[in-house]
Amino acid sequence: MVRPSGLTRNCLVNAEESGINSSNVDEIRKSSTNPRIKRILGAEGYQCKFISFDNAWCSNTIKHLGNYGDIHDRNPGPNAVITIDRGLNRLD
Repeated sequence: MVRPSGLTRNCLVNAEESGINSSNVDEIRKSSTNPRIKRILGAEGYQCKFISFDNAWCSNTIKHLGNYGDIHDRNPGPNAVITIDRGLNRLD
């Protein structure tokens, strides 16, 4: 079984890979026709009923924290006091 922390990490990484961030998550959730993105953002299906998460938990997480890259940039990344390069953690 995947722990909630692993689900959250996957949500944030998938969001970055899909170009979803805190400023566009609501628009993409409403307008996307891509089934994968609709599942990630909770607009289609019910992914996490086994741990009682709300359908929009991933959308809400992205809306408040940003995607994986946004969080890195804000904390140990280029927009932080102490910077660390993403190195092998970079998605590109």
